[in-house]
Amino acid sequence: MRSKNSLLPFLSALAVLLTVVFVVIWWSRISPRQAGRDGVVDSQPPKKAQTMPGNGKAGDVASTLTGNAVAGVTNDPSNLGPKNFVRPRKPLPMTEEGRIEYLDGPSGSDPRAIALGYLRGQVGGEEGFVPEDFSEAKVTDQSVSKHNGVTHVYFRQSLGGIEVYNGDANANVDKDGTLLSLNQRFVPKLASEINRTEPVLTPEEAVRAAARSFGVESNLPLNVTQPAKGAARETRFEGGEFSQDDIPTKLMYLPQAAGTTRLVWNTVLHLKDGARWMDVNVDAENGAVLSQTNWYASADYRVFPLPFETPLDGNRSLVTDPQDAVASPFGWHDTNGVAGAEFFDTRGNNVNAQDDTDANNSGGTRPSGGASLVFDNPLDLGLAPPTYLNASITNLFYWNNLLHDIHYQYGFDEASGNFQENNYGRGGAASDPVEADAQDGSGTNNANFGTPPDGSNPRMQMYIWTNATPDRDSDLDNVIIIHEYGHGVSNRLTGGPANSSALSANQSGGMGEGWSDWWGLALTAKAGQQAALPRSVGYYVLDQLPTGAGIRPRPYTTDLGVNDYTFGDISSGSLSIPHGLGFVWCTILWEVYWELVNAHGFDPDIYHGTGGNNIALQLVMDGLKLQPVTPTFLEARDAILLADQIDNGGANKEL
Repeated sequence: MRSKNSLLPFLSALAVLLTVVFVVIWWSRISPRQAGRDGVVDSQPPKKAQTMPGNGKAGDVASTLTGNAVAGVTNDPSNLGPKNFVRPRKPLPMTEEGRIEYLDGPSGSDPRAIALGYLRGQVGGEEGFVPEDFSEAKVTDQSVSKHNGVTHVYFRQSLGGIEVYNGDANANVDKDGTLLSLNQRFVPKLASEINRTEPVLTPEEAVRAAARSFGVESNLPLNVTQPAKGAARETRFEGGEFSQDDIPTKLMYLPQAAGTTRLVWNTVLHLKDGARWMDVNVDAENGAVLSQTNWYASADYRVFPLPFETPLDGNRSLVTDPQDAVASPFGWHDTNGVAGAEFFDTRGNNVNAQDDTDANNSGGTRPSGGASLVFDNPLDLGLAPPTYLNASITNLFYWNNLLHDIHYQYGFDEASGNFQENNYGRGGAASDPVEADAQDGSGTNNANFGTPPDGSNPRMQMYIWTNATPDRDSDLDNVIIIHEYGHGVSNRLTGGPANSSALSANQSGGMGEGWSDWWGLALTAKAGQQAALPRSVGYYVLDQLPTGAGIRPRPYTTDLGVNDYTFGDISSGSLSIPHGLGFVWCTILWEVYWELVNAHGFDPDIYHGTGGNNIALQLVMDGLKLQPVTPTFLEARDAILLADQIDNGGANKEL
C-alpha cells in the first residue's frame, strides 16, 4: 500500500490549502508524499475559458499519456477547474466526532420541497443570492436509490424561461426527510449578470457557426423540422451536411470565468466523422464559439466471459442465460415486456450490436442465433479481425448486456438514466439502448462512447488496433468495453440523466476517464489476486503482456516501485488531459478498492456479494449520484465519504 506516513485528516489539510501541497488524496485523508501544487487551484477561475479542440474525444481510450497534452489545454493545474463559472468550494461539514454533518431534517415534506426550501434559504447569504435566482428553478430529474432509500433531486436555474448551462443543483434526501447534502452551481444575482436577453444571431446562424468551428461548411439551406417554441426559442433542423441526426438548438445562459453570463445558442451536432457528438454553445450576440463538449465516454453466447479481461486471460466458453432476473426480467432479446424474444440476432432491450465497417452508423451485420438463440461463431485469432466479425459482435453484445445488469445492481437503473428500450414502467426516459458498433470503420487504435441525455441512444464505437500482426479487435478486449460503457454511467449519473455535460470541466473530465479505468479493473478482478499485482488497460490491443502498462503511463498497482504517480505529477507537464488526470484518479480509487478488500474480503459474486469489492462498487456508484456537476477531486472524494456514511454509518472512513 502507499505510505501513510504523515497522513493528515482532510479538515486539517483544508486549513492550509493555500500554502501546503498534498498530492495524494487517500480516502478521507491526504498524504504529502510528493511536493507540488494542491487542488485548491480548482477554486480559482482558469486563466481563460478553454474549449475542447476538434479532435478531443470524450471516452477516447487511445490518446498517449506520456507525450504532449491535448491541444489547447495546458498541464498547468490552474486549468484543472471548471472552464466557465467557478467559485470557492466549501469543505465537507463535520461534527466534532468526525461524522459528516447533515444540512437539515428529518422532515415529512416532499424531497423536492425540502431541497427547494433549503435553496431559497440561501437568499441573502454570503454568496449574494436574491429570490429571483431560485424562483424559476426547475426539476430536471428525480430518482431513488433503492438500496438506501436516498432520493436524488436535480434542479436547473433559469430566468425568463431560459436555462443556465450547467447551472444545476443536486439535492440528496434520506428516506426520513433528512437533507443529506445539496450541491449547487447557480449564478448569484443572475439577472444583473447576463449580457442580454434577446439574441442577435438567428438559430440557423448559430448552427452554421458551430459547424464552422469543426471545419464543416455548406451553402445548402437548413430545413426546419420544429419551429421555434417557448422563451428559449427551441428549434430543430434537419442534419443536412452538418450532422447525422436532427440538430436541436435553444437559448441558454452560459456563465463565464470573468464573472459575466452570456446569452448563447446551445446546439448539438453529431458530426459525420462518427467520432464527435458535440454540445456547443455559440454566443448569441457575436457568433463566437464559447464552449464545446464531446458526448463521445434463454440464450447461449460463446464469449470471453466475466471476469476475463482479454483473449490472453482465458478461452471462450458457451454461456447460457447470463441475464439477471431483476435488471433484464424478460431476457436480453426482449423489448415488449412479454415473455419471448422479439429479436433473434444481437438486438434487444439494452443494446443493439452490429458492425459499422462502413462508418455510417446505420444497420450493419448482426449475427443470428436462430430460434434457439445460440450465438456460437468461429474465432481464429491468427486471422485478421474481419474474418471473425460475428464472434466479435457477439462478445460486444454479451458484455454490454452484462454491464447493464451489473451496474443495475448498484443503482444505475431506469430512474437513474440507464440504457433501455423499454423501462418496464420503472421510471426514466425509455427508447435509449446502446448502439454498439463493432470494428467501426471511422478510425483505428481507439474506442469511444457518446452519451446524450436520457431518452436518446448512446453509441459505443469499437475500433481495430494495428499494433500487432494480425491486427487486434477491441471488441474482444473486455476492459476497453467496460471502460467505454463506464463513460455512459458517469455521464448519466453526474448532474442527473438530463445533463450530459456535467463532466465537461478539465478535472471532472479527467475523473471520467479514471472511473472508467477503475470499473475495468474492479469488474475483472479475481479471487486470489493481490494489491501489488500490476493491472492495465489496453495491453491486449497494444500487443503487450498482461503486466504491461497498456495505454497508461504505468500499470495500476499499490506497489510504489511500479506506480508512484500522484496528483502532483499533473503539474509536471508529462501527463495529458483528460487521460493523464484520469490515470491519477484511478490510481487513487484503486488504493481505496484494496483497503476495502483487505478489510472486508473479496466476494466473487459481483451481483449480490458482500465483500470489500462490492462495497467499493456501491460507494463509487453512490458517490456519482451525490456529487455536484463539474466536481473536483475533493468534491468527488467527499461524495464517496458521504455515501459511506449513508450506506455504512461511516464505518470505512478511517481505512
